[in-house]
Amino acid sequence: MKTIQYSRPFENLAVDICGPIQPTSQRGNKFIIIFIDSMTRFTMAYPIKKYDYEHIIECLQDLVFTHGAPVSIRCDNAPNFKSHSWKDALDVVNINLQHSTEYHSRGNSLAERALRNLQDGLKKLIKEDVLNWDKCVKPLCYFYNINICKSTNTSPYFLHYLRQPYTYLNKLLQTDVKYKVDINRPLSEIVQYAKKAYETANAIIQKSSEARKALVNPKYILEQSHYKEGDKVYAKLPDFSRGRKLAKKWKGPYTIIKMEDAVAFITLDSSPKKKIRKLHIDKLKKFFSNKEE
Repeated sequence: MKTIQYSRPFENLAVDICGPIQPTSQRGNKFIIIFIDSMTRFTMAYPIKKYDYEHIIECLQDLVFTHGAPVSIRCDNAPNFKSHSWKDALDVVNINLQHSTEYHSRGNSLAERALRNLQDGLKKLIKEDVLNWDKCVKPLCYFYNINICKSTNTSPYFLHYLRQPYTYLNKLLQTDVKYKVDINRPLSEIVQYAKKAYETANAIIQKSSEARKALVNPKYILEQSHYKEGDKVYAKLPDFSRGRKLAKKWKGPYTIIKMEDAVAFITLDSSPKKKIRKLHIDKLKKFFSNKEE
């Protein structure tokens, strides 16, 4: 599987949504949309009432007006993220839209992990005041952002702002003198400082990424070497129209028309339209003509 390396903040944001959350908050919020910087791990989350285009765009506008526009946004294949309206809205602010591989759970894992961490934090904070869970979303994001991230060995806040936050603890310890700004500091020196910080973080991310690759199931690597253009395969595309228990999981045969690393581009043999689908190889298996589906 190909890992994309990002070298600076806001080069890419991963986005995901969870919900509906029970109970609905006093302000009517049922969902959480989360944005996480793929390089710095800086996290921004918003409680929303509805999982629809209008609420998603409202959050995106707040993000852009607060932090600026990212170069690209990566999301899953949910209908609201596949709509023309969503793509048009990103085009207006020159944001490139990327989608994770269809039916591949690890395709947008960064945002999914951030949501799980946020949900775990909410469970610990709202044991009694459950109807105000949405008030805890912003403080939790701040807490995660100011703490050391294992992937970068520094805090997302520092990589995002190139400084540590001023907290009440600084006041108690009387350390505010360290936060004086040198207005005569050359811009070139600041740029070099930022460059060194980003290079250090990226080196740690790369090392962590390589360590994760070593843990990848060898089965996937073996299967990837066996798949090539023209191969006939079954695809795991659940159809829940007959109920979850009776869902037909494997469909086909499909023909692979192109391979890109661990992603296959396939078309259904029995379809005259030959619509191209993009699937990860862990959702494929070999087709044998003498074998019943």
